[in-house]
Amino acid sequence: MSRDDCVLYAGRFNLDPNKTLDVLLDLFECRIELEDFFLPLLKSFMEKYESSALCHIMGFKFQFYKVWYYYRTHSSVKKG
Repeated sequence: MSRDDCVLYAGRFNLDPNKTLDVLLDLFECRIELEDFFLPLLKSFMEKYESSALCHIMGFKFQFYKVWYYYRTHSSVKKG
């Protein structure tokens, strides 16, 4: 699958660009060894859509990990 295919499918199925970006980031996280594919794809995606979306989505993801880490490391929270 090429970058053009990804953009084509997002347009064909009328996918929300922010959700598409979120899914691409999740896939990249799972297959980090494919950085030669994902980095140009993300770059081309950001050229076509609002570039601040990447910052917002990444910030949301990091907030999730912050909460997850807090609950995982604080025993008083675990005991409720």
